[in-house]
Amino acid sequence: IRLGDKAVEAQANFELTDDALVGRILAQCAAWHCSGVFLCTDDATVKARLKSKLESQFLVVSLYPATLSSTSGQAAHFDESLDKYKKAEDVVMEALLMA
Repeated sequence: IRLGDKAVEAQANFELTDDALVGRILAQCAAWHCSGVFLCTDDATVKARLKSKLESQFLVVSLYPATLSSTSGQAAHFDESLDKYKKAEDVVMEALLMA
């Protein structure tokens, strides 16, 4: 779920509430007969909230412990306090895991 710095490119993502996102994920899991999800987002706060809400709906939630900015709404690649190599490695790992 792209958030972070994508307000201009993906404004629709910012209009979705947590409940709407959970509803869409649950509907997709039902359609594909899935009992779990691999959850990726560039917003640490949203990631934690969605994980909790999805687990409360009895879905297994897997996460990669990507380095994310502690500043809400700031993409990791713009956060100078984070290790550049680790940020790049995390992007590659999450893309690989989603593939």
